[in-house]
Amino acid sequence: MPRTARKPQLVTRTREAILDAATAVFAQQGYHAVTMKDIASAAGYTAPSLYNYFASKEEIFAALLERIHQANLDSLDEPVPSGLTFAQRLELLVRRQLDVRTRHADAFALFMRLQSGGMPSEELARWTQQAFTGFLDRLTRWMSESASAAELREHDPETLAYHLWGTMAADHARALLGRDTQADVQAHTQRIVALFLHGARGGE
Repeated sequence: MPRTARKPQLVTRTREAILDAATAVFAQQGYHAVTMKDIASAAGYTAPSLYNYFASKEEIFAALLERIHQANLDSLDEPVPSGLTFAQRLELLVRRQLDVRTRHADAFALFMRLQSGGMPSEELARWTQQAFTGFLDRLTRWMSESASAAELREHDPETLAYHLWGTMAADHARALLGRDTQADVQAHTQRIVALFLHGARGGE
């Protein structure tokens, strides 16, 4: 393979490895206590070499936000087998969203702590708000594409998108706070879907 084709791939892999190391350090020490030197040490680099990939700690954090946001969007765009009911499509989507949450558990915990105490900068706070709005817009479109008018009943897709997000966020918050020790992703998926479709009765 030509060297010119290999270099961008190497840069991408290196950046991803740095992000993985940064996530672990942030989770252990908290965003504000961590320095670029800490991240470099965890990633196996010197601090000066780290600046070849990221200009600052805030840029690393922004890249972490972007990685999670893109993973969430990608889960909405994954192919769905034909012939599924709305409930089955919903269960598949929730499972994929929970898989993202599981793969990036440390990052999600970090973001939740920072959101309660304030993001590192106003720029990142604005970006987070825009990303959230973009995700909800995409989830609204998913609702429109995945459910018939009869399945939506009298509810508009945007309202349902917000309620699904709220149900998933509540499940996530409960797990992060240690109030839920259920480790089975499928059990979480079924509970979220039941609450969303049927409320507290859970489909009974």
